[in-house]
Amino acid sequence: AVPLMSAAGFRDITRVRIAIEGTAAALTAEAATPAALADIAACEAAFRILSRSKNPDLIQSVRFNQAFHFALYRAAGSTELLAIIERLWLKVGPIINFDLRGSPERLRFGGAVRYHAAILEAVRNRDPEAARAALAADIQGAAEYILSQGHLPD
Repeated sequence: AVPLMSAAGFRDITRVRIAIEGTAAALTAEAATPAALADIAACEAAFRILSRSKNPDLIQSVRFNQAFHFALYRAAGSTELLAIIERLWLKVGPIINFDLRGSPERLRFGGAVRYHAAILEAVRNRDPEAARAALAADIQGAAEYILSQGHLPD
């Protein structure tokens, strides 16, 4: 069974995710190896290409989104930070899954593709603050959409 999350709980975890995951994005921008950067870029490309397909596989979009984020977080080089992020995703994963699988239009026209590209560019440019900001915008944009749907109880 998946525990039900309230809108207030979701807002709280969103704030925590922005702080923690933003830190990981900033660390990655400072320290990503060429191999890690190639992995992040491949994940970004896979998600972007899928989002542009005529009939995107929405289940695959969830996988590609997660792969992008975790390639980014692994590249930060902190096993403790990665473990914290994994626990956060366990809590919000079902909600993120529901959001991304909600509609092909959301995948095609939502901000995730744009934010992922901005995160990748920031990491390539070794700009930790731009990486942090783009990651925060990605999480916040998805959270605002999820909350606007009214599926989380108050």
